[in-house]
Amino acid sequence: MALSDSNVYALDTSSNRLSVFDLDGRLARSVSMTSLGLPLPFADEVVWSNAGEVLLRTYEPMGSQRAVVALAPAGNVKTVVSYNVAPAMRLESPPGSPGLSVIPPFSRRPVWTSVDESVAYWPAGDAELRILGLDGTVSYTRPLPFDAGHAVTAADREHWFRSSIPVAVLGQRGVYDVVRQRARETVAFPDQHPLAVDLEAGPTGDIWVLRTPTASGQVWDVVGPSGESSGRVELPAGWRLASVLHEWVVVVVADSVGVESVQVHSIEWRSR
Repeated sequence: MALSDSNVYALDTSSNRLSVFDLDGRLARSVSMTSLGLPLPFADEVVWSNAGEVLLRTYEPMGSQRAVVALAPAGNVKTVVSYNVAPAMRLESPPGSPGLSVIPPFSRRPVWTSVDESVAYWPAGDAELRILGLDGTVSYTRPLPFDAGHAVTAADREHWFRSSIPVAVLGQRGVYDVVRQRARETVAFPDQHPLAVDLEAGPTGDIWVLRTPTASGQVWDVVGPSGESSGRVELPAGWRLASVLHEWVVVVVADSVGVESVQVHSIEWRSR
């Protein structure tokens, strides 16, 4: 979901539609992704750009290619950047049991967000962010002031097993129990997380960089306009950052049974 000054853009990935609501919750319009003539016809992420365009991450089902495209108010589409993600890893099972394809644990992958009237893009491996115009050209780069990624902990590994291998399928529990047990014996984990797990734009041109997954709480390091480290925000386990406002953050909080709520909190800065 993305918020502009006058609209809320909601992406329904189950029906592959983009719906636009006004700030009173009334539906203004809804459009199918496949009707837009996108280079890749499905979308799984939407971000509002201050340039007045909607940014979508698009893909083809079962494929490894992704693209960030800019959708102008007039309806025309242009590709900002395209990239490939790591191929899925197959978790095998004994004959007669279903196997499962998953993304390799904590693998480096490109991440992006809208910043000012541009796109901040990390191509998975560099020590800097690329700031792209909506035509795809590199305007400048911004260093990531990190020596290394955070260590992958036992809690992180356990979180990956829980979140990547379903406990229940169509209401039936235990379908992948054998797969999970075999995965515990065979799946190799990296020693460290990537430099950037995700990106979120701050309100003053700063870029928030997610350094850890959600196993024991998110750690976000803030990178200023010149690549300097501007601070760190730590969120408790079960909290997920949704948006950054002036001196406030919007978070999605899951309770002990998985029910989510949206909360707004003031930012508590801690020295690194």
